Amino acid sequence: MLRAAMRLCCTGVSFAEAWASRVAATMDGRAIHFVGRDMLVRNKLAAGRPKDFADAARLKQSSRP
Repeated sequence: MLRAAMRLCCTGVSFAEAWASRVAATMDGRAIHFVGRDMLVRNKLAAGRPKDFADAARLKQSSRP
């Protein structure tokens, strides 16, 4: 069973920007998409919570795509 959670809007990022920056992956033989790192960082910073600022800092330091 594959369960998906979707958000249709993000703070600081439009759907078009998020979709254009998406990263594709495969899970259980199905294509799935995630928001790209730059847009995720932008979203985290726009949210403005201390945890989001910390998440954004970690994402900027990470070498993972």
